[in-house]
Amino acid sequence: MRLLYAQLGIIVVLIGALPATAAASVPIDQYQVISARNADAAFSSLEGCIETDLFVSSSDATYGGRPGPVNKQGLTSVFLGRYDTCQPMVGKHYPAVFEGIAQTLDPLVSSPRLDRASISARMPMTDDVSGATVNLQLDMSWQLVGALQHETSHSHARLPGDGIVNSHENDLLGDAIAAGSVSLGGETIVLEPSLEAHLQLIKAGCQKLVSPQQQFDELACL
Repeated sequence: MRLLYAQLGIIVVLIGALPATAAASVPIDQYQVISARNADAAFSSLEGCIETDLFVSSSDATYGGRPGPVNKQGLTSVFLGRYDTCQPMVGKHYPAVFEGIAQTLDPLVSSPRLDRASISARMPMTDDVSGATVNLQLDMSWQLVGALQHETSHSHARLPGDGIVNSHENDLLGDAIAAGSVSLGGETIVLEPSLEAHLQLIKAGCQKLVSPQQQFDELACL
């Protein structure tokens, strides 16, 4: 599933965007933090000859460094593919009649306990088949199934000549049921409820202790 776990890539992007500080012959003690609420879902349906596959990932994150400013950012990603199953397969896939990826900075809206979430966003999407750009309207909601599962992790990396990186995560992840609709070029596709969906809360931190011999802070929080 191409975008089912796209929130992991979002977190990588956000951490990579955190402010870095150059070291000038003195150790750097920098602490980076991130808190993100994520939701993902995958849908697949068949109507006549046309198979529709939709993958959605949405997040609302707060991140920053200590010292440094605190930033907030939403990010919603959508993949939409439509395929003609009445035509001969091309390799392992049916011929695409529409295929596109779109992103917007609209944030995920969620309840305090993260048992419900929703996203309503409008974004341009370019069809890789025709090259045309159309507006996509996404309206989707998530409902937690069961309870969020708690998981923690810690890591310690000593890099000779570079420094030390300490990181930790405190995560909550649960299965969900997702439903909604997408409107594309005047056509509305109602999405049947899908159990291939998740809600996730990530709280992570990373401390970098840079060696005095380092001229630049090249340590990365992984």
